[in-house]
Amino acid sequence: MKKFRKAIGTVCLTGALIAGSVTTSFAVTPHYTSWVPKIPTITSEDLPDSVKDEISQIVSGWQNGQTGTTTKLGKTSVTEATYRHYRAIWDRARLQVRWNAVDGAKSYEVKVTKTNGSSKVYTTSSTSLIVYEDSDSFMTDCVRSGKVTVRAVGSNGTYGAWSAAKTISCNSLHY
Repeated sequence: MKKFRKAIGTVCLTGALIAGSVTTSFAVTPHYTSWVPKIPTITSEDLPDSVKDEISQIVSGWQNGQTGTTTKLGKTSVTEATYRHYRAIWDRARLQVRWNAVDGAKSYEVKVTKTNGSSKVYTTSSTSLIVYEDSDSFMTDCVRSGKVTVRAVGSNGTYGAWSAAKTISCNSLHY
């Protein structure tokens, strides 16, 4: 009989705790009301033509990867992108990139992107770039299957368009 009373008391106490927790959560929870004002939609008909032209110029420059002023500098094309491993003591590991010259270019920017997405931009005044593995913190390992793009840089911060991306090849077999 004593066990029966304890069981009944336990069931009643459990039911009371469950009912009490549900009712307090309903009492405390506030109702959601939005405080954000209604924002009107802006269409292209609402903008003047001068603003539309500026927006389209900015968007087209961003899509081409240009951060400065564009000029009539020609587009380069990468002719070689190779990573060479050590062969012996006299042949150090390096990345070799070559591209075509552009008339009016003062220098060139070379963007190297690894397969993990990290990238670095190198600046040079010639039409080739050699980066040795032991002299650069970015070139710590083989960059096979990475991408290389090049663009011409003119005077006063003017840029040409980025070249098409070229995949970096390698002179060694990888497992």
